[in-house]
Amino acid sequence: GMVMDAALALARYTEEKHPTRVFPPVEEMREVAVRVAVAVVKRAVSDGVAGADVGADVEGLVRSKLWNATYLPVRRAKR
Repeated sequence: GMVMDAALALARYTEEKHPTRVFPPVEEMREVAVRVAVAVVKRAVSDGVAGADVGADVEGLVRSKLWNATYLPVRRAKR
């Protein structure tokens, strides 16, 4: 099901981008997360358990829902 599709998405990404590694580098975690999420959403739709209409552009939907960290600039504290 969904867990197997998630694992396969991770394995495919790793094999495609880094064939000599077991896991991709942490710097690529965001792209890996997209690929895994897309696979899981597609399985949820095919299994009839998706709680919403996801439309045809699953990857676009997943990317639109990603959290983006926004940090304030660092300032030196007054002494």
